[in-house]
Amino acid sequence: MTSNDLKTAVLYYCRFKRSWMYIATEVGTYFADVLALNDKHLIEFETKISLSDFKKDFEKIEKHADYMKGEIPDWKNRGCLPNKMFYVVPKDLTDKCLPLLDDQKSKYRLIECSKPYDNSIGHLTIVKKAALLHNEPLSKETILTVVARMSSELVNLRLKDKKDDTLEKDMDID
Repeated sequence: MTSNDLKTAVLYYCRFKRSWMYIATEVGTYFADVLALNDKHLIEFETKISLSDFKKDFEKIEKHADYMKGEIPDWKNRGCLPNKMFYVVPKDLTDKCLPLLDDQKSKYRLIECSKPYDNSIGHLTIVKKAALLHNEPLSKETILTVVARMSSELVNLRLKDKKDDTLEKDMDID
């Protein structure tokens, strides 16, 4: 299972299982893998495909200190301090990662992703629900930051399609 598989499963879950309208990737102060807005919270999802990748994330001391305090200093705030934070891991890592979260005494929680048999979207299961990092309401800046990133992703997807079409035409041999 790749990082892209996990991100796709999270995006699918947020949009089609939870019906959240605002989701984006690689956005926010610390470039979250996925950020989603529901009606009252900003939720961050970090995808980790190996135990070493999971452990390495806790070396981001500044990020985790900010999250545990429930505030990001103004000079680095892009309006994206999540209310909740989940790690998303392949199912076979769950038993190894869960104790590490407990050791960190963090409010972060864990979602496992089962690989589907038919190569479709992975199935997500919340193993440990996320506690609130803070209960501040969503700001207009937060919403606009996520929407701007969504717009960029859409444009970049179209540009990629256009580039792929151009390559196909260039390769057309008659």
